[in-house]
Amino acid sequence: MSEAETKTPEIPEVKPPKVPDTPGQIQSKIRHQLIQLQTLFPTLHPTKVQFTKKLDDSCGDCGDVVQKGKTYLLIRIQKGLSFTASQDTLFHEYAHAMNWRKDDEDESAGHGPHWGVCMSEIWEWYDES
Repeated sequence: MSEAETKTPEIPEVKPPKVPDTPGQIQSKIRHQLIQLQTLFPTLHPTKVQFTKKLDDSCGDCGDVVQKGKTYLLIRIQKGLSFTASQDTLFHEYAHAMNWRKDDEDESAGHGPHWGVCMSEIWEWYDES
């Protein structure tokens, strides 16, 4: 055997994807993911995200807001969360937004079967991207 045949092939270095770590980077990435979600999974009303320190004992929430006669869904995410926690919260609350029906507040607010299907669709998309 020649020396070339006995050499162990070089394994290229694989760098993990860069995870946003500053508040600005996290918020920018979350806003970008919201745009992707809105494109793939339409909601009854346009959806916006807001980062706030006004949430007690919660990472986020979702509700409808009417401004100047227009209704939109507002996802609020607690400021100061890690990227992973912010992303998990966005996905959780966006599943509520997908499930939102003004005439059925109980189902829209809960974690019923339709919400679970919405959540599964989001994570399936994320795992494939």
